[in-house]
Amino acid sequence: LRIFLESSDFLNIIKELKRKVDEDNQRFCPGLSNAFEFLEAVPVSKVKAVMFTDYLCNKLEYVTGVPFLLNMPGNPDLNEPGALCKSVDKKRKGGTYIVKSWLDQGVLIIPLALTTRIDGKAHSKLWEPFIMRIIEVLNKKYPDIPWLFVGAGTWKYEEDIASPHVRKMQL
Repeated sequence: LRIFLESSDFLNIIKELKRKVDEDNQRFCPGLSNAFEFLEAVPVSKVKAVMFTDYLCNKLEYVTGVPFLLNMPGNPDLNEPGALCKSVDKKRKGGTYIVKSWLDQGVLIIPLALTTRIDGKAHSKLWEPFIMRIIEVLNKKYPDIPWLFVGAGTWKYEEDIASPHVRKMQL
């Protein structure tokens, strides 16, 4: 991934985000200093499963760079079979849950867009080259790990996954 971060594709992403802020007066979150937290939470060397999601909180006071990981109170341990689907269902109903136990177990939670506008419109097209590079790295290193695609926006990447262990769900 370091090669991508030093590439012109990445530089173009940064320039476009800067342009959106400067010219279009758009605010976005998380900030670039937090946008890569999902990679820090589960280093590529420790990945056991991947959840790819089109969800990213757009409330500045809560957002982190890890989808579903919000800076809010009331976060139970989700260390049980089926916790992912159950907690996503609870999340939809207004509960607040941190996915810390998934991260600790090696579930890499990848956002479709690493940043989103405050009005909720994600920058998914902008981040597409980066997402493709992550998929490429994971396919090469872990061709058989399970993948869960959460949200219809992520489903188009299913054909790019080497693993036979792929599931989809809609929020």
